[in-house]
Amino acid sequence: MSKTKCLLSTGTFFRISKDMNEAINYANQFNIDGVELGFLFFEELENTVLDQETISILKKFNYNSFHAPGDKKIRYKDNEFFNKIVKKIKKLASLTNCRNITIHAEQIEDFNFVISTFSGDFNLCIENVRPKDGFDNDKLIELLINNPKLYFTFDTAHAMEFSIDEFKNLYKKMKHKVKQIHLSLTHNNRFHNFVNNCPNNTFIEALEIIKDSKCPIVIEAGLRDGFDKELIEKEIKFVKTFFN
Repeated sequence: MSKTKCLLSTGTFFRISKDMNEAINYANQFNIDGVELGFLFFEELENTVLDQETISILKKFNYNSFHAPGDKKIRYKDNEFFNKIVKKIKKLASLTNCRNITIHAEQIEDFNFVISTFSGDFNLCIENVRPKDGFDNDKLIELLINNPKLYFTFDTAHAMEFSIDEFKNLYKKMKHKVKQIHLSLTHNNRFHNFVNNCPNNTFIEALEIIKDSKCPIVIEAGLRDGFDKELIEKEIKFVKTFFN
């Protein structure tokens, strides 16, 4: 039986380095199955040039993924700016063996545009977002059900912000659409934190519902107090034990 793939997001190192090449080199220190290239801002994507060493690192993995940048005030649609953004995303994703392209639900204005642009070459995955982002779970479920070419990136921290019941309900209803899971939790008033040091047992117990998932698990927790190799290694061990 194949084992669940464990990926590490470059977002883990965002507070340490804003350079994508350096972040990927950090990720390469760990026993992982792939990397998610995580971009927050359009400018970050536009300024990124991957060097040959970085490309070689990524190509050694047979499964990587791509988290596209976004802004709910300037949302994806068919215009000159976004055609340029999409071209850069597709170029980097193709170059680095990325299978999934993830975009936040509230950051898309024209879903037909992003579907026609990405589907066929990649799995286009819509990510669930936080309550404050104004794209609730019912709206997301309707979107995914009505668009067979759209898939789902399930973010555990985002989903639990609604409630534990909403978290469970969303996963149950859309499990068949999930292509990957973004794993992190909110605790100590900090968002996207590591599961292995979470003091909230209710959150940990809620994760049992996704335990049977066989899709790639992307560790998306962010380091906040400098480089902590032991903390990341514990999270990787948690994933490899919990999901296998």
